[in-house]
Amino acid sequence: MIQKILEQVLFKPPNVAGWPGDKKWIDSSRLAFRMRLPSVLLTNGVIDLAPPVDLEANPEDDKKRGLTKRLGAQADWDQFFKENRGVAFEKLLLRSPLSPAAFNLLKSSEVESEKETVLRILSLPEYQLC
Repeated sequence: MIQKILEQVLFKPPNVAGWPGDKKWIDSSRLAFRMRLPSVLLTNGVIDLAPPVDLEANPEDDKKRGLTKRLGAQADWDQFFKENRGVAFEKLLLRSPLSPAAFNLLKSSEVESEKETVLRILSLPEYQLC
């Protein structure tokens, strides 16, 4: 369902050439959704998802999926921190270095826990675009 909302269903590209390259594959609404998704999923949150417009056109799909889906996820934070002890989270989670502004923002904000640091990194545009 998340893939359909993002219009990026695995193995179903929009055409034979695949998805647009560079940054053309993501728009502001998809980026906002992607930025919020890790935080909600990793804090055992629930996301109410409205069906995409194309699903509303087919009543059979609406019946199968319902109008709203609930997603829940649990993260094993203890295992994550145990396996990654001593590793800088931004180096672990990002393919390229943070911009100076994002790095300063991440380091300057008061972080109460390692978990909060990870969630902030997952919400950065740099993470979404890697």
